[in-house]
Amino acid sequence: MSRTTVEMLRAYLVTASLLAMCMDGAIVIVALVVHVPDAVFEGSMFRLVALTMLVACTVAVKLRAMRAFRHAVKGRTAIDAGIGCPVLVDCSCPSFGLVILYLRLSRREFLVRPS
Repeated sequence: MSRTTVEMLRAYLVTASLLAMCMDGAIVIVALVVHVPDAVFEGSMFRLVALTMLVACTVAVKLRAMRAFRHAVKGRTAIDAGIGCPVLVDCSCPSFGLVILYLRLSRREFLVRPS
């Protein structure tokens, strides 16, 4: 596998893992506060809903990162020379983390320009 493919898969796995951890925390809080029976969390419908929420949240994170990337290109803190060329990202970019996440999720190569 190419380096960009490995970085893309790693970025998706880390994003999904963090979202799953947040969802797990929310479920524990709901179970303790609302006193939901354990049987609710063991059914296949709950698993389907949890998987759907995980996919939807992952897509939402990618869309938010894409908006941050487009804003960085407009603000000239990221320079996109087109497909096949690495994107130059200024380290003073206000949403640096989201821009790098988007580039990794999109299998784009990038270079970080020091300020």
